[in-house]
Parts: sequence; C-alpha cells; structure tokens
Amino acid sequence: MEETNKKINKKKAKKVNKKRILVLVICLVVIATIVLIVKNNKKESTVGKTHYEILEDGVKLNVSEKLMNNKEFENFKLTNIQITRVNEVSTIIADVVNNGKEKNKGFAVSVKFVDDQGKEINTVIGYIPEIEPGETRELVMLSTDDVSEAYDFEITRK
Repeated sequence: MEETNKKINKKKAKKVNKKRILVLVICLVVIATIVLIVKNNKKESTVGKTHYEILEDGVKLNVSEKLMNNKEFENFKLTNIQITRVNEVSTIIADVVNNGKEKNKGFAVSVKFVDDQGKEINTVIGYIPEIEPGETRELVMLSTDDVSEAYDFEITRK
C-alpha cells in the first residue's frame, strides 16, 4: 500500500509540475506580448501629430524638430529656422551661412513646405541676399498662407 501511495504521489507531483510549467509559459508569453505592445506604442509617430504650439500671446509657433534641423543647400547652410503665424501672416526666418569660397550674388529661392506624409502644404518664394564666404545673413519670408503647421521643407534655387 505504501508503494501504491508513493506512485500516486509521484503522478500527482508530475501533474502539478506540468501545470506549473504550463502556467509559467503562459505568463511569459503574456508578459512578452505586453512588452511588445508597449514598445510599439512608444514609437513616436508623426502622422497626424500637430507640429505647432499656440503661445500665450496667441502666436502660433512651429515646433517640428525635422523642420528646425539645419539644412544644406548648394554651398549654403540654413540654421536657426523658425516659423510663426500672427494675424493671418506666416513669418519664416532662418540664418543662411555661405560655406562656399566665393561671394554669392543674391538669388530667389523656392521653399516647399510639406506635411508629415510629404504632401505639399504650400510653396513660398524668398530671396537669399549677397553673402561673403563664411558670412551669415538672415533669410526672412512672409506668406498669407498658413505654413506654420509644416513638418519639413525643401529649398531650391528659383
């Protein structure tokens, strides 16, 4: 009888161990699934995200990091890029550095503003003034179209 009890206890112990292992595996799968879901949700999507803030004084300020990144264009570098909108006028300001070896003659540029899907919002024409090599000048453009919500822009010589 004692031997039979030992066999029964061994069978019960095996069943309990199998149940514990099964529960442990299920828990690990659930935890891994939750971690993956949380990780995927943390990836920042720019689609549908607003790229501006309304300041206390009512100024609409573009805060898109992509737009504010320095841009290279021919022998020029655009830095300190900022877009604001006040009283139905968008103001685009950037510092332009001549990285070339020669003084440039002033010229017109076309600045195409795009949303986070690459779709054109609007194009604004600007003028880069004469700049000596190594010199920095300010580019200022005004538009009655609202480009303050742009995600990025492309600049080309007109």
